[in-house]
Amino acid sequence: MEDSGPMPLSRRASDHRGVHKWFRFDPTLSTGALLQTATILVSVGTFYGAYVRDQTQVRADVTQIQEIQKRDRADVEKVAERLGGDLKEIKNDVKEVGLKLAEIRGQQQGSKK
Repeated sequence: MEDSGPMPLSRRASDHRGVHKWFRFDPTLSTGALLQTATILVSVGTFYGAYVRDQTQVRADVTQIQEIQKRDRADVEKVAERLGGDLKEIKNDVKEVGLKLAEIRGQQQGSKK
């Protein structure tokens, strides 16, 4: 059997050393095979580059969002502290108004008797 002849897939062929082979190696490479391989490699490289670029952009976006969140949290805490102080002032004012009202009522009741 010659190596350059057609290879049947249903039966085993043996080489000159008696070793059985399922397929024979064809050392010729066509231009189409080279172009197809080059196209596949370029496509994989392009997709990987786009993937890495997207991952980098996502990381930058997440970092930016985290910084904005920290700044907003600090602003909210400042506002909450200011509102807490305002609430204490309002409570004190309500107590004072209640005391003044009780004093005025006492004076009115004292003047009616």
